[in-house]
Amino acid sequence: MDYSRLPVTPVRDSVAAFRRELIKLKTGDLNHLPLANYPKWARRDIDAERNQRKSKSLDSMTSVKVEERNHITLSEGQDQGPAASSIRSDAIIFTDATPTQGAWVNHHGSTCAFPVPRDFQNSSFESEFYSAYVGILENAAPGKSVHLHCDNQDVCSVLEKGKTRNASVKRMNRDLQSWLATNNISLTVSWVPSKQNPADRPSRS
Repeated sequence: MDYSRLPVTPVRDSVAAFRRELIKLKTGDLNHLPLANYPKWARRDIDAERNQRKSKSLDSMTSVKVEERNHITLSEGQDQGPAASSIRSDAIIFTDATPTQGAWVNHHGSTCAFPVPRDFQNSSFESEFYSAYVGILENAAPGKSVHLHCDNQDVCSVLEKGKTRNASVKRMNRDLQSWLATNNISLTVSWVPSKQNPADRPSRS
């Protein structure tokens, strides 16, 4: 990972991109990163990722603890869909993915499509969780709330319960949990039908 291009002061886009690269590293490569060469904010992220991989206690974390830690709630059904007036969040995003491309759309009308790394192309579950992960990182702000719409119920379930047997998704979810807690971000999640998901189209383009 090229530390020479990282800003000294953390910028949200740079932090999100750095985190995406960080979780793709093999543990051996992660442990051999020259920590002293990275800016302070990046060193904290590297340390956090190392500690999370070492920790076995997270595997037995109960869904109650996960929900308390991340301030995540899950609501399902069309009543909580894109037209729901009851949603009160600082940012509202929709995410979707094909096996090779993810996308997010926010309430300002901004759209972003991006490639799904090969490591997360093994299933729609992995690619869609990666898309949700990127969408949250790139739209949420410290101390604010964000509401995620996703048409994959397995992704919604992991965000609610914090449990999955998929190693790649588990690692991303741990990273997301840590980031939410550190930045005091409140995340709510709703399942939305694919036909009502505006991120479906850019994920296929």
